Amino acid sequence: MPHVSVVIPAHNRAHTLERALRSVLSQEHVDLEVVVGDDASRDDTTTLLTRHAEADPRVHWVTHATRRGAQAARNSAIRAARGRYVAFLDSDDEWLPGSLLARLNRAEETGRPVVHAPVLREQAGGRTLMPVPPLESDTYRLLLEGPGPMLQAMLVERELLFQVGLLDESVISFQEWDTAIRLARHAPFAFVSEPAAVWHVGGKDTISRDLARAAAGYEQVVRLHEAEIRRHASALAMSRHWRTAARMYADAGRRSDALRCWRRCVTALPWSTETLEVVSRRVRRRLGLDAAGR
Repeated sequence: MPHVSVVIPAHNRAHTLERALRSVLSQEHVDLEVVVGDDASRDDTTTLLTRHAEADPRVHWVTHATRRGAQAARNSAIRAARGRYVAFLDSDDEWLPGSLLARLNRAEETGRPVVHAPVLREQAGGRTLMPVPPLESDTYRLLLEGPGPMLQAMLVERELLFQVGLLDESVISFQEWDTAIRLARHAPFAFVSEPAAVWHVGGKDTISRDLARAAAGYEQVVRLHEAEIRRHASALAMSRHWRTAARMYADAGRRSDALRCWRRCVTALPWSTETLEVVSRRVRRRLGLDAAGR
């Protein structure tokens, strides 16, 4: 049985999946398998996977008859996985050499079922380090206060994923944040400081480029965990979440949604009526909103 199962969701990504697979299969000193969740691809994804499976028996895949989304593709791959650990990678990204072994060593050194690391963001030919807090203590509260690690830099015990009910397929964006919150509620995290993956953000079809979808996903995660945010974080954290959602909606041109979230932001704190009105006027001007929210 493989020690680590690498889960990769894919939909019509034959042009980038080759790079992702090579970055995984070149990881040294780790007994692994790759399980691709093919989400009803209509390009050459199956041909590519067949070629790789014939050359390397570590490559497997499961196929959806109809498109169900990346979260469902990940869940199908997790169900088919056999390893003690599951590591994630997106079909248009890649791992850095040695990154899987570093996370696996950290998991076995600490005995913690979740290990995360930073990622490098690549855009316009340049790479920058995406900052991520080293979540090794007070992890649940910190994740309730804001997004944490990305999925392509996480290593998780497979049984823990089943314990939390696998990934939530209803979450439309910020899926890694929702997943991390749910994992942290049940288990401690460990951290590796070296970057684990390269996040390629140049693709026009990536969810991260859809500003309205990202804003709606952020709000969705906040609403899913609102009670726990209030219980374990603070009213200030709740207010900041609604402020972030308001800014994201404003950037997407969704002014009425921005104003709605801003109202939630200012009412989350116990301010006086006069203070609320002054702050509301200032922020409406900054967001480009008039009093009617048009």
